[in-house]
Amino acid sequence: MNETNQRIKTNDVSYAKLLKNFVHYTFTEEEAQKHWKNIIERSNEFTRRMNRTVSISAVIADYFTSALPVFTDPFIIEENVFRNTEKMALVDSLTGLFNRRYMELALSKELMRCRRYSFSFSICMIDIDNFKKINDTRGHQFGDIVLQNIATQLKNNVREEDVICRYGGEEFLIILPQTEKNGAKDFAERLRKKIAQTEFFKSEKITYSTGIGCFHLCQGDTYELIINRADKALYQAKYNGKNKVCVEMEEDEPINNL
Repeated sequence: MNETNQRIKTNDVSYAKLLKNFVHYTFTEEEAQKHWKNIIERSNEFTRRMNRTVSISAVIADYFTSALPVFTDPFIIEENVFRNTEKMALVDSLTGLFNRRYMELALSKELMRCRRYSFSFSICMIDIDNFKKINDTRGHQFGDIVLQNIATQLKNNVREEDVICRYGGEEFLIILPQTEKNGAKDFAERLRKKIAQTEFFKSEKITYSTGIGCFHLCQGDTYELIINRADKALYQAKYNGKNKVCVEMEEDEPINNL
């Protein structure tokens, strides 16, 4: 489940390629990833201070000429050209959902918003049940069709403000803004039941399990901590028999071992 140490690439567009489109300079992938993380943090800081969205090209120009004076006059491409490249890097090509890279950006912004206004939000981590068996018995092409169909069902059954991402493999993650634990559980149960009743292929049904993690202002949460709690809840849902929804547990509650 943890792919953060792997090189993140979608449609062969990497952090290094993204930055090269902006500044016409070739970084290593590791260097580019560090720069991109700093650029996003700087963009969030500008948004918070100015109370409006700042052009990404302006942020990059500021970063490389002021905060990190690598260049005296970096070449910044037209932003609409970048948007097409950026979209390729932030959208999963198979399902059309946002990918893990976008998820991290969206969670960072949601955390900032919730800390500022004392809002709540929750995440649903979804894992298709018995997906390895599906791939082994029906083939990877059929597995891809399952992923695409689940993605479509998710998109058709969320609110406009919710954000759906493909987390990796057969896992998806949904960000539910201004949604507390009980509301997230009710939503996840409705969605689980609806998809469990859907006939995907010649009366064949697909189920999934869900773990829910929630933002806690008093705990100084990071999105990594929230994901970790949702992941543990998902683990419990699988243990409980699959096709289940489990909410994050209190710190002193034991987690059953598979």
